[in-house]
Parts: sequence; C-alpha cells; structure tokens
Amino acid sequence: MSDSFPCGLMVTDITSRRVRYANIYLYKLIGRQPSDDPIEVLEQIFTKASLIFTDSYLYPMLLSEGKCDERLLTIMHVNGDRIPVVVNLEVKGENQAAWCIMPAVERNTLYQELLTAREVLETQLERQRQMFAVIGHELRTPVASLNMLLGQTPESGCTEQDKTQLRQISEHCLRVLDDLRFVVDPNQAKTIDIKAQPVSEVVRSVVHSLYPLLAEYKQHCDVRVDGLHWRVKHNSKAVRQIVTNLIKNAVLHSGATQIGVEGFCEVKENLAEITVCVSDDGCGVDSELQDKLWEAFSRGETDSDGTGLGLYISSELAKQIGGTLDYKEAVEGGSRFTLSFDAEVCDDVVPAPVETQTDLSVILNKRILLAEDNETIRLITEKILTAAGALVTSACDGKSALQCYVEDRQKFDLIFTDIMMPEMNGYELTTALRLDGCKLPILGITAATIGEEQKRLLEAGADHVLSKPISLKALYDVLPME
Repeated sequence: MSDSFPCGLMVTDITSRRVRYANIYLYKLIGRQPSDDPIEVLEQIFTKASLIFTDSYLYPMLLSEGKCDERLLTIMHVNGDRIPVVVNLEVKGENQAAWCIMPAVERNTLYQELLTAREVLETQLERQRQMFAVIGHELRTPVASLNMLLGQTPESGCTEQDKTQLRQISEHCLRVLDDLRFVVDPNQAKTIDIKAQPVSEVVRSVVHSLYPLLAEYKQHCDVRVDGLHWRVKHNSKAVRQIVTNLIKNAVLHSGATQIGVEGFCEVKENLAEITVCVSDDGCGVDSELQDKLWEAFSRGETDSDGTGLGLYISSELAKQIGGTLDYKEAVEGGSRFTLSFDAEVCDDVVPAPVETQTDLSVILNKRILLAEDNETIRLITEKILTAAGALVTSACDGKSALQCYVEDRQKFDLIFTDIMMPEMNGYELTTALRLDGCKLPILGITAATIGEEQKRLLEAGADHVLSKPISLKALYDVLPME
C-alpha cells in the first residue's frame, strides 16, 4: 500500500543512519532501482550539507520532541541533480525514525522568486529614499532663498539683481525636477531634435554658456573640436545635455584647474563616427567607486552640491542616441569621459531653421476656460494668456469649471486644466467633459511631471499636457494654426 503513496516514505535507524525501508516513490525520486541499487544508508540519498543539518538539528529535535515537521533538505539524483524536498520525521519504536519526503521544486522556485522580488523592492525603496533625500537637499536651499527674497520689506523694492536671482533660483528648481523626472521615466526624455550641423558648433555653444561657471571656479577650458567640422544629422539636444553634464561635473566635482574638450571624427562613406572627450586634471574617481559611476544618485566623495544624476542621465542619453559613454583615467591624472556615436553625413543643403512664430492667431481672441486651484499660478497664467489676446474665464477647481462649461457650452474655444485640484481633479473634469460631448481641445497644465500623471490625463481625454510654468511657445507647438 505504501508504494502507491505520491510521496517518499522510509524508516531509518537514528544512530546508525541505516535505511530499513524505502518505498518505490523515493527510489524514483533519486533515480535508483530497488533490485539493482538498493538504498542502504542516508548518505545515498541526501547531500553532505543536508546530512550535517540532520545530525546537528533534526535528530536532536526528533529525540527531544518526538517529531520534526516541514524541514527543507536536498536529495541527490543519480545523475547529479539536486532536488529540494520537504521532510517530516517522527519517532517510531526504539531508535527508529519514520520519514515522509515530498519534492519541493515548485516551492523552492517560488521562494527564490520571492527573494528576488524582495531584493527588487528593497532596491526601489532605496532609490526612493535617495530621491526624496535629493529633493530635500537640492530644493530646500533655493526655496528658502526664494522665501527670503520675497519676504523683503516693501520699502526695499525688487531690484534687477533680485529679479535675476529669483529667475536663477527658479530655473535651478526646475532643472532638479527635470532630472528627477528623467530617473522616474527615461522614455519621457526621448524628444528627438535631429539637426544637420557640425557637432563642433554644439560643443562650442555649450562651453560658451558655461563661461560664467568656469570663471567662478577659476578654471580654464581648452576646446579642440576642429575635427568635428563635418555637418552631420544628430540629436543635438541629447548631445548638448551630455556635454553640458560632463563639463559641469568636471567643474563642480573634480577639483581641477584645467578642463579639456576634444573632438574626433572618422568618416566612412556617408557615416561619421563621432567622438567627444571631456577630461580634467583633477582628483579622478577612486577605483572602488568607478563601478557606481553610472548609477542614479551616486555622488562619490564630492562635497559639492548636486543631485548625483548627471552621469546617470548622460549615460542613458548616450544609449538613446545609439552611442556609448565611457570613463578612464586621464593622462593628466584626472578623469576622461568619452562619448561615441554614429551620425549621417549631410551632402544636401539644409535651409536655415525657421524662427519661432510670433503670430498670436492660435490664442488671439480665443475664449479659454482655465481650471487652476493655486491662486498665484492662476493669476500668472491669466496674465500670460490675456497679454496674448485671449479671453480667460477662471475657476478655482474642477467642479466650478464644469459648471461654467455646462451653463453655456458655446462660450469657450479651449479648456486648460490643472491635475491636482480639490472638489474635482483634472482627470475627473476631463472625463466629465468628454462624457458631456465636449469636442473642444483640452490642455493639461500641471506641475506633476514625475510619474504617470500626464499619461493618465491623456487617457482621460486630454489632447496635450504641458508642464508648468506655461509658455506661449509651448502653446504654439501644440495648438493648431487657423
């Protein structure tokens, strides 16, 4: 009868470890034949580690408690495979143990999957902790500075220097949020900006824009990019950001006095192999930290402020344009970062880029319903739209905006909505408008640039989602010309 059970059964002597009985199912588990290769001792069944665990833990518990339930051991198949099993033991008679042995392959697989899932969750939680630490560190100082500037007495007025500082501080905050947005979803940054121009123009433009920073840190940047004079089609926006990040990284964190930017180009038929190197004579990167160079929030041993995202973003952007970004020690003793990518050589004459249209017809005389709960943002947005010739009706939440629309469905040409609002949020407002049959363009204007908020609003029925602060250029890019 015991041979028909779907589990391994055996009886052993506790002291000698000899096997007195084993059923057919156990023989099949380990690939043996009762007649040709009988099981005589536990060494023929279990791995050495399982035998040590049995002697040091299972048997003492068995002799103390009379039984031992659900312990995980490993048996050996004759072909060398290791099979995880769950065993239950119970004392039977004098010096004998009855074993029930069940395969635990699926259980073990699920356990390993749980361990892997836990590691992934712990990694994600650590990244979230790092992200919020960056937010707290990088935004607290500029926001505090804004508060101090705005808290000046009315008699002191707002000087041009104050306005410049306010603008710089706000731009810094927006850059930090953009970096965090990239980390959350790098695909959001896949804005293709293919231009036909020499890469040397992009590099020189970047260096020129960083002259004030170089001067502040008393550093010199030697630019040698004549080798990049070929006019090629490339994602200039991505290249610009990568080079900017690399130079700023050298300025802020290397302790260098000399920074070098070199460019090389090898043309094969109509394909150019582009190489841009940024090097410095600074402290370099410790060998123990080099493996973490490309990780988000990795800031090494620097004392300078920063999000620790520059190299991570640069590496991801390099991948997006089909290139690579590598690091090695510079000849000067510092760091040397090398960006490499391929670009198509241009033989045709590309017309000069058309300047951004200043025609206000996309907004002029348009009747706009604006839903925005933040009073300051609402007033500023009204001012921008009104100055462009629009007629704006404002609502402080989604519920009020829906009431305005329902009262006169022919009153508006466009609808702008925030996402996070009381009473009725932007998702609910957009859904309600579409269910009511509203065919007007609905534009989301939101500060929620990190996460799935924009995607959710589009799925609710919005036509476009723009990030705060609103700009007329962004409106011109998405609104149809009449």
